[in-house]
Amino acid sequence: MGRTLLVFAFLVVVIGMVCAVQQCGDGYTRRGYYGNCYKVSLHRDLWIQARERCRLEGGWLVTIRNGVDQNWVTDFYQRHSPRPCSDGYWIGANDIGNEKSWVWDENGDPVTYTNWQPEEPNNHNGREDAAEVRMSDSKWNDMDHLTGDERCYICEKPPSSC
Repeated sequence: MGRTLLVFAFLVVVIGMVCAVQQCGDGYTRRGYYGNCYKVSLHRDLWIQARERCRLEGGWLVTIRNGVDQNWVTDFYQRHSPRPCSDGYWIGANDIGNEKSWVWDENGDPVTYTNWQPEEPNNHNGREDAAEVRMSDSKWNDMDHLTGDERCYICEKPPSSC
């Protein structure tokens, strides 16, 4: 009986360790023990394409809820981004559905924390509905989500259960 219990306990520990490693999936990194999973793209896309790629992986373009998130996400991006992605990256903030009503791609919740550059968002030429973070100062800028510049991006998703 004692040996059976010991083997069972050992298996529980091993399975727990395997689950902890596999909970994010290929290429994703977990933020802390209870956090979501994040992955920096290895290529550049338009915002609309980036959103679709994240959704195909069960996630969304990264959500930045506060200054702590902003700092963590920017640091994560700097550590994991490929060289051609040094100018900035897409985040999930957008006002595609209703101009000047910024929401998160994750769930449509209103954007309450922002880090806009001065005089942004400005909806230049009436076509800027998606947010990027510029690497020069970590400030946000609105860009065209359909035909604007291509950027790298960060996908975020919840960990999968084991």
